[in-house]
Amino acid sequence: MYAAFRVRPIAFFLLLLAVSLLSGAARAQETGFYIEPITPPGSIFDAVDVEVAADGRIFVLMKGGWLRVVLPDGTLLDEPWLYFGGEVLNVAERGLLGFALHPGFPATPDIYFVYTVDDSPLPQTPSYSRAYGRVTRYSADPADPNRADLASRHVVLGENFHDGIPSCYNHHSIGTIAFGHDGSLFVGSGDGSGAPVQPDIGGQYDECFSENPDEGVHPDEDIGLFRSQSLESLGGKILRIDPETGDGYPDNPFYTGDPADTASKVWALGFRNPFRFTVVPAEPGEAGPGTLLIGDVGQANWEEINRSTGGENFGWPCYEGPEEYAVGQSVTGPLACSEPRAGVPTEPYAYFSHSYPERSSPAGVTAYSVTGGVVYTGTAYPEAYQGALFFADYANQWIRSARLGAEGMEGVAFIGEDVGHIVDLTPEPATGELIGADVIHNQIVRLRYAGSGGSPPVARLTASARTGAVGTRFDFDATASLDPDGGDLAYQWTFGDGATAEGPEVSHTYVAQGVFPATVVVTDSDGQESRASLSIRIGGALPVVTIESPTAYVIPANGRVRLQASATDPIDAAETFAFEWAVDLLHNDHIHRRFFYTEEAVGEFILDPHGGPGETTHYRATVTVTDGEGLVSSASRTLRTVVPAEIDVVPAALPMEIEDGVEVTFPRPFRVGRVGLPGLSEAPDGLAVEVRQDGAWAPVRFPSVLAEGDTLQVLFVEAEADGVRVVGADRLSVYGQVDPDAVLPGGGEGLDVGAPVATGRAGVGVQGALVVVGGGAVRDGAFHMVRQVVSGDGGVMARVSAVTGTTPTAGAGVAMRASTASDALGATLLAEPDGTLALWNHGADGRSVRTEVGTWDGPTWLRLRRDEARLAAEASSDGEAWTRLDTRLLSLPTDLLAGPAVAAGDRDSLGLVAVGWFDDVAVTGAGQYPEVTPTGPFAIRGVYPNPSREAAVLVLDAGRSGTYAVDLVDVLGRVVWTGAPVSMTELRYLPLPLGVSGLGAGTYVARVRHVESGETVTEVLTVAR
Repeated sequence: MYAAFRVRPIAFFLLLLAVSLLSGAARAQETGFYIEPITPPGSIFDAVDVEVAADGRIFVLMKGGWLRVVLPDGTLLDEPWLYFGGEVLNVAERGLLGFALHPGFPATPDIYFVYTVDDSPLPQTPSYSRAYGRVTRYSADPADPNRADLASRHVVLGENFHDGIPSCYNHHSIGTIAFGHDGSLFVGSGDGSGAPVQPDIGGQYDECFSENPDEGVHPDEDIGLFRSQSLESLGGKILRIDPETGDGYPDNPFYTGDPADTASKVWALGFRNPFRFTVVPAEPGEAGPGTLLIGDVGQANWEEINRSTGGENFGWPCYEGPEEYAVGQSVTGPLACSEPRAGVPTEPYAYFSHSYPERSSPAGVTAYSVTGGVVYTGTAYPEAYQGALFFADYANQWIRSARLGAEGMEGVAFIGEDVGHIVDLTPEPATGELIGADVIHNQIVRLRYAGSGGSPPVARLTASARTGAVGTRFDFDATASLDPDGGDLAYQWTFGDGATAEGPEVSHTYVAQGVFPATVVVTDSDGQESRASLSIRIGGALPVVTIESPTAYVIPANGRVRLQASATDPIDAAETFAFEWAVDLLHNDHIHRRFFYTEEAVGEFILDPHGGPGETTHYRATVTVTDGEGLVSSASRTLRTVVPAEIDVVPAALPMEIEDGVEVTFPRPFRVGRVGLPGLSEAPDGLAVEVRQDGAWAPVRFPSVLAEGDTLQVLFVEAEADGVRVVGADRLSVYGQVDPDAVLPGGGEGLDVGAPVATGRAGVGVQGALVVVGGGAVRDGAFHMVRQVVSGDGGVMARVSAVTGTTPTAGAGVAMRASTASDALGATLLAEPDGTLALWNHGADGRSVRTEVGTWDGPTWLRLRRDEARLAAEASSDGEAWTRLDTRLLSLPTDLLAGPAVAAGDRDSLGLVAVGWFDDVAVTGAGQYPEVTPTGPFAIRGVYPNPSREAAVLVLDAGRSGTYAVDLVDVLGRVVWTGAPVSMTELRYLPLPLGVSGLGAGTYVARVRHVESGETVTEVLTVAR
């Protein structure tokens, strides 16, 4: 047993950085390798594993439950070797994922399979969480070697839930099964745990567990990710078992004395998802099962290749790659990473960063979904590749090779990019080449080496469609064809109806019904030829497909999605239609095919919140309809999950226009992960999204464009940025992520005041800024505020960093009011986008009156505070020296709501919003604010009426406390009337009656003097008789 482990010195990272500086030149060299199709694209759906028998037959595993056979001449047999039917649970990363030919095959005609099942009599759960992995053996039919003998079925491992490999989530289930050199059977298993957006450490999927072995995994295994660290679970392991009994071997590293014990079956532990591994070819005289090279697919940052000779603990979930994994390290109690662990703590043999090639080991490589690959022993490739590991990355679509050093992989060589989504590589003994399974293009391919010349060309063909009505134009493309020797190619086309064409890209219109072979023949400069064909079916009319459900584009996480479609056809009856729904999960730059699948017009699945924090995930639900003539039409709908802590930080009308696009900046860095492009239903040419970080613009990572009505949504991996710009659009909304766990200032609660059309929201950004989004118009008593309660005297203060809004009267500031009712008494002090400070007085009559009380330029502190019946509005540029802007007398209740506030301003009916950025928010009680010398406005608003006859009133803008003296003087400067001194009554406007009744007709000057300051203001008055 071992305690916490794995300390890597920083000097090693400096070495990696030095090595990475040398990697670019090697990568740029011509490799000489190329991909040649063995089966046409689309011929073998969800091809996940491939093996070549000694007699030359290629066996191909289909994730949904089929094993297909390709004869040595390239013929794909129509009938499968085996179909599992409903026994295979094919959901997301579950399914029929691995198989192994017996080492003596075909003389010993046994094939072993590993797959996920759910044979519980209970109904399937909403999260599809209850399942387990099973290992089964079938033998070939003695009468037909290309067909299984169904009666030969033998379950090696996984008779029930307690005996099988736990799978309590749609991902990280099982993967590879392979024979060791001694005839023992290796089986790989993932941790079978929950979604990385809410990592499972137990107690998350109760429906997966039961004391009844026929209804669930044993409850002792309800420890989530930490099944990888438990010798009492088969999850997160490499197992070594007897291929006949499923028992462990006495020489296994954790053998207990009972071969049936779980620990006795474990070879190595501490894996997340060891989807593909390979057994290194035996050295002369080598005994035992052999050495494994294991590709462990990572979480958020790292991919690993691990080297195992038995007994190792590779650290998951305490470690990922060379680093501690924060979620695992945060767990306390018996599962804590600091507690003793089984096995020998072992660092990865190689690890690859998802984003930073200089941090990988060996350096210079990024990966996202690595396979364990295969050690090359053939002779078709140059001698330098003998004994090298060839490995692939499903997501990044590359193949690389590396030498196997004593301490780690060495000399990584670039083999090829854009090679397809390879999930398995295997040797082909007859040719000495490697064969791969491409799960996305649904085909088997061969990795070839051009050598010194003389290689034939490779023809590749795609078409814009495979079926159509009479008169349909088809576009054909053979530009992916290649000459391995680098020469030019000539292209000759036939279309099966007598027409011909030349060139790499051509078009053809069929004018009659039927099935026609479209063929391209490519010829190199030596006269060598290669051809590729597609069958084109022409009928009377294509079916018209309508998606009736879902109608929404955004679905709550773990929400049920109902799929329903209909179709019409002017020729074929509805009962002849065949429906097929396929839901793909698109995660960053890779695809999880057939997350859900049904051959019905109606279906239902659970929208899984897949992906790590900040990553991009969405779904594509596609319905395909085939009519009675075999014509095919399809329709798709993209779906994404609700992000609870996401807010729109930039309203659509705000970004400034730049050349060919729009741009917006933020006052503080913010985590952004989505932009909306209103008015666009499809992506224009050249569309690009960039974020600004530390003053430099960079493209977003893994952008996905989703059409949602008349708005395009661009999802990308979240970036902490202070700006976003888009090329190819003229409007922009930016959506950012606030901290879902952060508490609003003072424990406040974000809520709408009144009834704004647009719902407001508030959150705390990554650097602590409070971001408030508000709709409504303050004049209607409608806005959003983050409220706390002030009892008695006290107030609210906040620093407004910025406000963005689509109308001049939008604003961000502070509010104090009696309640959230639209007609409640109170006041709101706002900083508006044009630099105005405005005070809104919400009076007893339900009316809200706006008064301009100052200006602001840059971050400004705003404050409202109550002292008995007096409510003061104040501002400061530094939070220290304050200026009184206004004072009101209001009869307010003891308890007031106080806090930051944001309003959209006018045109609330359009659902517009504004965004305010705040820091330094404080709500305090009486005596917490220093007194402020009032220096507010002091001016005469006017004299009414003017001219006057018997009576006149002077309206004073009395923004200062103190005493006011008023008099009238004639044109000679003589005082002709003096009024009684008046103290400020705390009303915003002070009416002062003027004694004009005894004055003769003429012109007079009304004077008002602020006694305390000595300042005087005047206004001309005309008396008429």
